[in-house]
Amino acid sequence: MNNISNQRGATLIIALVILVLMTMLSITGMQTTILEEKMAGNMADNNAALQSAEAALREAEVQFTPLQFAPIPISSCGAPPCQLWELGQAGNLTLKDNAWWSANGHEFGDIGVQEFTRASEDPRYIAEHFSDVKDDYASGLDAGSGKTMYRLTARGKGSSDNAEVILQSSYSKRYN
Repeated sequence: MNNISNQRGATLIIALVILVLMTMLSITGMQTTILEEKMAGNMADNNAALQSAEAALREAEVQFTPLQFAPIPISSCGAPPCQLWELGQAGNLTLKDNAWWSANGHEFGDIGVQEFTRASEDPRYIAEHFSDVKDDYASGLDAGSGKTMYRLTARGKGSSDNAEVILQSSYSKRYN
């Protein structure tokens, strides 16, 4: 009986310390998992925006493919979306907001139909006249002919408005 009264509860204190340490490890593990899940979601959101912007660039190129004559670029767009802008007339496209892109950009696919279900909205694109590159006699072609260069800019959104990707490409076409 005397032995029991001399115990001071050291086992209880050690068990409580171990329990607190395990709780702290569990909380840290949960926070890490939540952070990784957010990062994976953001990556998927950004990937959806990238894919939609790439699709809009391809559609912009397809719009020029069947043309027999070069479209005339405009310096100001009175009735958007305009087919072809003069280079630089649209301004810095990375600073344009949703309203500008909705009013001035060509919508991917059918107008009013959202083809990209993983995106908050369909991507949009604009085309700018970049330059005319004339052939010379050294190229073996008639010096009066040449290629017309275009700068194509597309903007894609992810499933949220937080993910936005703007891509540019160059496209050239030789007209008759």
